[in-house]
Amino acid sequence: MNTISSNQTLKQVSTELTLPHPILKNSWVWRQISWLQSKKTQSELYSKLFQELIEFASKAESCIAYLLKHRPENPDSERLFYEKVKLLTPPNIQGFPLKTKTQTFNHVNYYMLDQDILWYKSLTSMDQPWKPIYFDGFSEGLIPEELQVDDADLIIKANNEIHYKKILEESRNVHTQEYSYTDISELNNWLPAWFSLPVLEYLQNPFTDNRLKLPSDCRGFAISNRAEFCGRVEDALNVEHLNPLNVTTLYVLEKTGNAIQFFDPYVNMSAHCILPLPETKNSSFVGLSLAASCSTMLLIGYEIRPHDQGGICKTLKVMTEFTDHDLLGNDNLMIAYDFQVNAPKPQSFMLPMPGWMEHTLPLHPPAAITKEGTIFQTGSGNLARELRIAGWNEKRESGYYKKMISNTEWQFVPYRHHYSYAEALPERLDVPDQKFTTTIHDYDHGIMPGIRLLKDAKISLKLCHFGENTFTSTLELKIDHIHVDLLLFKTKGVLNFIFPSLSPEYQLVLPPLDYLNLDEQQLIKGFFNNVMPVTVVEDTHSLRITPTFLTGLNFEISFPKKFKI
Repeated sequence: MNTISSNQTLKQVSTELTLPHPILKNSWVWRQISWLQSKKTQSELYSKLFQELIEFASKAESCIAYLLKHRPENPDSERLFYEKVKLLTPPNIQGFPLKTKTQTFNHVNYYMLDQDILWYKSLTSMDQPWKPIYFDGFSEGLIPEELQVDDADLIIKANNEIHYKKILEESRNVHTQEYSYTDISELNNWLPAWFSLPVLEYLQNPFTDNRLKLPSDCRGFAISNRAEFCGRVEDALNVEHLNPLNVTTLYVLEKTGNAIQFFDPYVNMSAHCILPLPETKNSSFVGLSLAASCSTMLLIGYEIRPHDQGGICKTLKVMTEFTDHDLLGNDNLMIAYDFQVNAPKPQSFMLPMPGWMEHTLPLHPPAAITKEGTIFQTGSGNLARELRIAGWNEKRESGYYKKMISNTEWQFVPYRHHYSYAEALPERLDVPDQKFTTTIHDYDHGIMPGIRLLKDAKISLKLCHFGENTFTSTLELKIDHIHVDLLLFKTKGVLNFIFPSLSPEYQLVLPPLDYLNLDEQQLIKGFFNNVMPVTVVEDTHSLRITPTFLTGLNFEISFPKKFKI
């Protein structure tokens, strides 16, 4: 596979917009065209159907799209904006290696807020002057407060609302996988609404607030765009897949620091989507700050463990996780998912993806770090990410620690940042008067009547690492010397995003049973299918797992609440 890497020269392609008006590039009809083209199949019948729909959409484009998508705004707004900018002096800064609330970058440009204006300049042409970018909130008298960029996405926070636009048009050669882009940073293509799922956006947006609103007390937020620059993605079995979809995700660290909400422009904004932080029955985590790039979150915070003598101990940790709706298995209409028990299936995306990964950073006082982390994508694949954290070395010189996400060693780079040493984070905190709490529990002494029919067999059932926000748990089954760990995997289906109050979907998955003999395999498969949709219900007395009617199986596994650990 020939893909661009971080040390290769990016090839910028200058292509003219083929649409009659720039706003149409983000119009409803044009997005339907792109969406339909991506769904064409080998079937001649379906190909003809899609082609006819595409041709119809193309003909309707000029008379419908502009009316549907163009939100009226003051026609003099842009002119007044650029007249204001002429009176200002552009920023006098070459570039910066760390992302902040007002300074950021992608693989093409630097972006910054200065004098209440959004500016950009080339990452490689250091002598190029800073150029202004029109902000759609200008016509409303809004002032941009925070700025975030990743790959082709740019967002502005103003009055706790997210303003969102594309800054690159990207593509990859079908045959060579060579990456190319067109810089459209200056194009006034701000999207009038966050939710932009084809067709459904026009059923929902007229009845809801168009812009995504952030909680005023959240600890932080981060934008991620996993698109053409990423090129490919590796699944749970490290099988490469061409990056099939352009995935945008906004992550929000809640005010408590105990959970992360995440939003996707193709998902109902009212769907309550939560990502759990690193947590077990013996440890929890509180996040201080959050950064993201290409669906990889960088979280800096404290792992919390109980003290034997009472109270808790907090230990500073740097964590990352590669996750979004698609990687969690939530897009089963567009992506064929499967599990290792059914491998090999090269065309299927194997789950579950690895969870949180710790990045140990040895510090020898007075060396320290701040909570300000930077992450950015450097090329294709899951591991093409660089981490940077502002801090100080053993000589208390300011700078930042950096490494590639797959490396173990950090490197300190001297740099005069604006952080005070008073913002240095202690590596360990003891809090004697705080009680340890966790949402993760084990459930022991499970009951499954069908297995009880095995006379004289010593049987044990235990559900490990289960909680309200966990995506993966383990069902430990022991029948005499046979030991099988089944995966209990939680996803959200289409109906969950339409009706957020519905319960999530679960699948109970067998592991590969190659380590068992044929009789033992037959015994286990007499009770379970390879992959089984199940329901999980917890009440005041027990937790119960039962297969759905689609499986053709009839069993119940129950765990009395008195054995909840």
